[in-house]
Amino acid sequence: MDPTGHIVLLEKVTETVKRLNQARLIRYNRATEAVYATDMGRIASNYYINVETMSYFMANLKPQTRDEMLLFHLSQASEFKQLDARKEEFEEMKQLCMECRIVEVDKASYNEAHTKVLCLIEAYLKNRMVKTFSLISDMAYVIQNSARLLRAMFEISLQKNFANLAKSTLAWCQIIDKRILPGAHPMRQFTLDSSMGKLTNQNKAITKYGYIPLDTVYRLEVPHKISMDDIYEHKLEEAGKYISPAHQDDLYKFASYLPYMDLQIECQPITRTILKVQLTLNAEFVWNDRWNGKQEPFWIMIDNDSEILHQEFFQLQKKDVRRPGEKLRGIKNEDSCTVTFFIPY
Repeated sequence: MDPTGHIVLLEKVTETVKRLNQARLIRYNRATEAVYATDMGRIASNYYINVETMSYFMANLKPQTRDEMLLFHLSQASEFKQLDARKEEFEEMKQLCMECRIVEVDKASYNEAHTKVLCLIEAYLKNRMVKTFSLISDMAYVIQNSARLLRAMFEISLQKNFANLAKSTLAWCQIIDKRILPGAHPMRQFTLDSSMGKLTNQNKAITKYGYIPLDTVYRLEVPHKISMDDIYEHKLEEAGKYISPAHQDDLYKFASYLPYMDLQIECQPITRTILKVQLTLNAEFVWNDRWNGKQEPFWIMIDNDSEILHQEFFQLQKKDVRRPGEKLRGIKNEDSCTVTFFIPY
C-alpha cells in the first residue's frame, strides 16, 4: 500500500470540491471544511448533469430566452460534444440541414455536433426516417438526453423564477415526450406517429381502431384550423364535410381523453401584501388507462409575465375523475381537488 496515497486522494477531493463551489453547485466553508448542498447542485444530481453543462445553463439561460436560443443552448451541452458528423453521414446531414424549419442552422456547419443535435431533434419530431445506421443510434442518444436536459432546464427556470422560460422549457419537454411538432393540433397525440398510447403488440387488428387517421387530423389543421373548443362543442363546420361520420365519432371519443380541467378560483386579501388563493380543480374528461396512465401530472403556476409568484406540482389520480353520468367517486372529502396557497401582490 502506498503510504502517500491518501495525500493524493485528498488533493483530488479538495480540487473537485473547489470546482463545485466555484460553479455554485455546493457551498464550501474553507474554515470548517464543511460542504452544503445547493438547489442547483440538487438539480444537477437528480438529472445526472456534469459541471460543465450545468455551468453553461446557469450562465446562458435568461428570462426572455426564445425557443430558438433555448434549443441552441440545449445543443451546446457537453453531453453532445462527441457527436461530430462522421464521413459516411455527411450527405444525409446536408439533406437534414436543408430540411430544418423549427430552428435555423448554418448549412456550412453540417458536420458540427450542435448542428447535428438540432437536425436530429427535428427529424425525430417529423418522424423522418434516417438511413445511416450511426445516425439512427445518435438520434436515440440525442432524444434520450434532450428529454433529461430539458427537464433540468425547466427546474433551473423555476429556481430562478423565470416565468416565460419555465413555460417554454415545459412546452418543449412535452413536445419531446409526446413526439409532436410545435404548434401541431392536440389531436395529433392520438395518431400512430405520436409516442402516446403505444401498444406492445402493434398488429393491424389492434391498431385499426386504436388511433386517429393522420388525414383526419390534417383536415383539422389545414385549412380549417379547428380548435379543441370546436371539437368539444361538436362544431366541425367545413372540416366535417371531409370527415366521415364514423371518423367524427372517433374524433369526439379521443377528444374526451384529453386532460381538460375546469378551474374555479377564489381570492381573498389577507394583508396589504398577501393574497390567499383557493383553486378548485374539477376533471372534465374521461379517464382511459391507455392514454392517461395511472395519474396525470400538472404544474400550477402563477406569474406576472416576468416572475413566478407561486409554483406547485399537482397529480390528478384516476379516482378523482368522474365517469360519464356518474357522480365523483372515491374522494374522501371535497378538499381532495382543492389547492390553497398564498402569494404576494
